[in-house]
Amino acid sequence: MYTKQELVSVCGLGDVSGLCGANCRHSYMAFVKGYSVRTYTPEQLRELERKEQQTRLYNGKEYTPYQASQMQRQMETKMRNQRAYVKGLQQGGASTDDVIAAKTRYLNTLHQYQNFSKKMKLPEQMERVYMDGLGRVAFGTTNYTKFIAKKSSIAIIKEKESKLKMNLQFFSEKDIKNQESNSLKRAIRKYQIRIEEHEAKISDPKVFYPEWDNYDTRYQEGLKRHWNKEIRNFRQSIQDRIEELKSRGDYHE
Repeated sequence: MYTKQELVSVCGLGDVSGLCGANCRHSYMAFVKGYSVRTYTPEQLRELERKEQQTRLYNGKEYTPYQASQMQRQMETKMRNQRAYVKGLQQGGASTDDVIAAKTRYLNTLHQYQNFSKKMKLPEQMERVYMDGLGRVAFGTTNYTKFIAKKSSIAIIKEKESKLKMNLQFFSEKDIKNQESNSLKRAIRKYQIRIEEHEAKISDPKVFYPEWDNYDTRYQEGLKRHWNKEIRNFRQSIQDRIEELKSRGDYHE
C-alpha cells in the first residue's frame, strides 16, 4: 500500500511514463483501514513478484514479462508505421519494387512479432495494429502465391544466366565513373531493396520458401551463406557508388 505522496514519488503518478501513464495497464484505488479488503495477501504478492522476475530467452536476450510486453508494444508501433508507409507508397504511385519491398519489411516484422509472442507465451494483440483502419496491407493469399511463383521463376532464370550476369555486373562496377549520377542513385536504391529482401529471407525463410523445413540442413545453410555473401557484395556496391557521388559533390545523406 502507498500513500498518495508515494504514488507520485515511487510509482510516478502524473508522469507519462509512470502509473496510469502511456501504455501503463495498472490503476489504483483508495484503501480505508478497517473497511477495505486487500486484493492480494502478502504471500500472493511475493509470488507475483517472483513471477515478474522470471525471464524467457529470445534471440540470445532475456526478457522479464514486463520487458516482453514492452517489446510487443514497440513491434506493434513499428508495424503501424510500416503499414502507413506501404499505403503512402501505393497512393503516391511508387514503383512496384518499392511497394513489394515495403510489404516484405512489414511481413518480416509481423512474423517476428508472432514468433516473439509465442516464445514469451504472450497473447498477440493485433487489434493494436489494425486500429489504424488501413485494412489489408500485406499480400493476399492468392497474390502472395503469385508473387512467390514469380520470384521463383525469376530466380531460376537468373541462375541460368548467372555467368552473363556476373560479367555484366563486373563491367558495371568497372564503369561506375562513366555512369550518370541518376543512374548511380537508382542502382543504390535497387541494391538496398535486394538487401532488404535477403535480410527478410534470412530472418524467416519459410515466408519465401513454404517447403523450407523439408530442405536438407546443408542446403538451408548454403542458401543463408549465399544470401549473406550477396548482402556484403550489395553493400560494397552501394559504398562504391556513394564514394563516386561524393567525389562529384552530388551525394547528400
